Amino acid sequence: MATHQKIAFYKVRSFSQKLNATIEFIRQNYKTLGKSILYILGPMAVLNGLLFSQYIDFMFGSMTATDPVNVQNPFAFITNPSYIGFIVLSTFSGLLNVAVIFNFMKLYNSKYPEEITVMEILNSSWKNIVPLFLLGILITILIVVGFLVFIIPGIYLMIALALSVPALLFERLGIIESIRRSFGLIKGKWWSTFGLLFVASILMYAVSMIFILPFYVFYFISIFTLVEETGITTDLSSWWFQGGMALSVMFMFLGSFLTYSIPIVALSFQYFNLVERKESVGLMEEIEQLDSEDRDH
Repeated sequence: MATHQKIAFYKVRSFSQKLNATIEFIRQNYKTLGKSILYILGPMAVLNGLLFSQYIDFMFGSMTATDPVNVQNPFAFITNPSYIGFIVLSTFSGLLNVAVIFNFMKLYNSKYPEEITVMEILNSSWKNIVPLFLLGILITILIVVGFLVFIIPGIYLMIALALSVPALLFERLGIIESIRRSFGLIKGKWWSTFGLLFVASILMYAVSMIFILPFYVFYFISIFTLVEETGITTDLSSWWFQGGMALSVMFMFLGSFLTYSIPIVALSFQYFNLVERKESVGLMEEIEQLDSEDRDH
C-alpha cells in the first residue's frame, strides 16, 4: 500500500473522476481489501452456500415428490429450515460486508501508509451491524411506502437515501440524522448519484458473472433434468452434483462479497464529493495542515 500515493477522499470530482477514483482505489487496495473480505466473510460464504444448496435440493426434490405435504402446502418452501437459515445468515453477512468495506476505507483514510490488519477491520465492523440493520429497516419501509404511493417516489427514495449509509458510518450520526444528512447532500445531485451507481452496478454485475457462471451451469442441469423430454438423466442426488452445486453457490456468494465493493466505493466517493462541494472539508484540512507546518518552522 505504501508504494502508492494516497487517494484524497474529500475532493470535488466530476463524474468520470469519481469513477476513475473508484477503480484506482480498488486497484490500489485489492490485495488488502480482498484478504479482509476473504477472511471475514469467507466462512459466511461457505455457510450461505451450504444452506442455499440444501434449499435448492429441497425445492427440486419437492417438485418431483409425491408427498402431498411438500407439493400442496403453499408455505412449505418459505418455512423450510434451510431457507430461513439462509435468509437470516445472508442478511447478517450482507450487513457485515457493507461494514467491512466502509471501515476499510475509514482506516485507509486515517492510517495510510500504515498497514491495515484484518482484526482492525473486524473489530470496527462488528459495532456497525445493529445500526446498519435498523437503518436498513427504516430505509426499506420508506422505499416500499414510496412505491405503494406511486412508483416514482420509490425510485427517487432509493437514490436519495443511499448516502445515509456513508453518513452513518463516516460521520457516526444517528439513524434519523443520517437520513436527513442524505437528503441534504443529494439535493440537486440526484441524477449524478443515480448515474454513478448505475454504471458502478453494471461493472459489478459484469465482474460477478465470473463467479455466477458455475452456479448457473448446475442450476440449468437441475432444470433440464426435471424435464423428461430433454433426455438428460443426471442424478440430482449424486455426490458429484450435490458437491458441485454447493461449491458453486459458495463461489457465487464469495464473488458477490468481493464485487459489491465496486458500488460501495463509488457511493463513498460521491458522498465525499458532495460533502466537499457543500462544506469544503478537504480544503479546510489542507489549510490547517499548512498552518501547522508554518508553526513548526
